[in-house]
Amino acid sequence: MAAYPFWSVVAAQVGRLLRLQGVATAAQINRRVQERYGERPTVARATRRVVRSFVEWGVLDDTATRGRYAPAGPRPVSGPELVIWLSEAALHARAGAAASPRLDMVQHGLDSELLLLRTPAD
Repeated sequence: MAAYPFWSVVAAQVGRLLRLQGVATAAQINRRVQERYGERPTVARATRRVVRSFVEWGVLDDTATRGRYAPAGPRPVSGPELVIWLSEAALHARAGAAASPRLDMVQHGLDSELLLLRTPAD
């Protein structure tokens, strides 16, 4: 996600569609990604390949209808090192990823940002 933000964008679109509808079609995913990157054949090809990678990794399942995907079962993340690594990758991949009432992201210097955990108000 951090090295290739395109993967993160495709994952975000798939996630939104799955939350809204329970399934996502290749056409819907492609249309949403092209809204961001433009209607170019390269974008469509790359989107298709990322979605197929998600299927191969067991994140998405093919359905009986071609080009229609359902969420695969949950995949537990074990070990604090993996949790930390995934959290860091997600924050690097998305600007404004700290848009949460429990988190603050502040600029520190010219090229650094700090992620702060807010303490609950008493």
